[in-house]
Amino acid sequence: PRHRDDIGTVHQAVRIEHEHRFVASAPSPDEVADIAGFAVFVGFPAAVISETIGALHQLNYLDDESFARRWATSLAANKLWGNKKIIFSLREKGIDAALIERVLQAARQDISEEEAIETLIRKKTAGKKADFMDNKEKRRIFQSLLGRGFPAGLILRKLGEAGQGDFDDDEG
Repeated sequence: PRHRDDIGTVHQAVRIEHEHRFVASAPSPDEVADIAGFAVFVGFPAAVISETIGALHQLNYLDDESFARRWATSLAANKLWGNKKIIFSLREKGIDAALIERVLQAARQDISEEEAIETLIRKKTAGKKADFMDNKEKRRIFQSLLGRGFPAGLILRKLGEAGQGDFDDDEG
C-alpha cells in the first residue's frame, strides 16, 4: 500500500543523492586503480571489477578529462599554484601528458601564472610598500613562490616590478 510507495520514493531519492555525490567527487585514475586493487583483495572476481569500471566509464562517472580539468582549475585559481606544481600533481593522479597540457591551458584561461604571482606578492606584502622590501624579504617571497611551482625567471621579474611599483597594490 501507501507505505511501500513512500519507502520506494525514499530509496530512489537516496540512490540519486549518492549518485550525485559520487559524480561530484569522481575518483582520479590512480584512485580507481586503488579501489580495483582493494576489490580484488576482498575477493571480487577480476571480470566483475573490470565490467563495473567499464560501466562507470560509459556512464561518465569516471571521466579523466573532467577530473583533470576540475583539479587543474582548482589548483590554479584557488590555491594559486604554478604550472610545474599543477603538472606534478596531475601526474601523481595518473593523468597522461597530453591531457595535462590541454587542461592546464584551459585552467590558465581563468588566471595566468603572472596574475597568480602578482596576487601572492600583494598578499605577502600587504600593508608594506613593495619598493621598500629588503633582500631578506624578497628571498622569502621568492622561495615561497618557487615552492608553489612558478618559474624562477618569472618570479624575479615580478618581484622587480613589485619593487618598482609596476603593478598596483589594489586587490580589486
